[in-house]
Amino acid sequence: MFPATIGLAIKRRVPFWGLWISLLASILVVHSWIPNKQYRFVFAAVPICILLTAIAYVAHQTPRGKKSQRPGKLAWFLVAYSCLGILITTMLLSKHPVLQGYLFLSRQPQVAAVLDLKSEWYETGGYYYFHQAAPIYFRQDLAAIAPAAYGEYVSNILCPHDQAVIPGFTTVKTIRNIDIRRNSAPPEQYRQLPGDPYQPQQGGVDGVLPQPVFDPPLQLFPPAEG
Repeated sequence: MFPATIGLAIKRRVPFWGLWISLLASILVVHSWIPNKQYRFVFAAVPICILLTAIAYVAHQTPRGKKSQRPGKLAWFLVAYSCLGILITTMLLSKHPVLQGYLFLSRQPQVAAVLDLKSEWYETGGYYYFHQAAPIYFRQDLAAIAPAAYGEYVSNILCPHDQAVIPGFTTVKTIRNIDIRRNSAPPEQYRQLPGDPYQPQQGGVDGVLPQPVFDPPLQLFPPAEG
């Protein structure tokens, strides 16, 4: 979309096209230097492209005052292209096995805690997909605990399909290359790790970005009864 809009603006000599393109460049070029590239970082450039396209569309008329069909076709092409991209991306992301695994867990009863041995924290979708008042632990959280003791802390484990047998857990669901395993002998009371069970350690972020502090502490979920 960006190259097409810039090319159309230059070709049609949109008023102040140099200023418009400078605004676009100030967003796109600067964010191109950032190693962490995400589409949301350049959202501010989208309205500029829309305005440029609209101005070029209005300005592109024949000498007799009749509008050309080409800008309209271009506009419809951009709309169709964007909708198709959103549809394909959404379908691909929603079918990711890890996200499907969390959706499956969100529908299961008696989920007390989940250990994710497959993903990093930023790949899970978090509580947006999980929808359970239960903590999510990751491999590094239970690194000091033997696999035989996992059953004291978690009711379910999400792990690679080829993960070695974990004592006390049986596979209840396989989604492509991941297994979801359930604690076959749950304790009366699960043990919890120290700290906030709903705030996983975020590698690359912890200690770098300031974290919000609430006084009194903000409790996302009520404490489990019993």
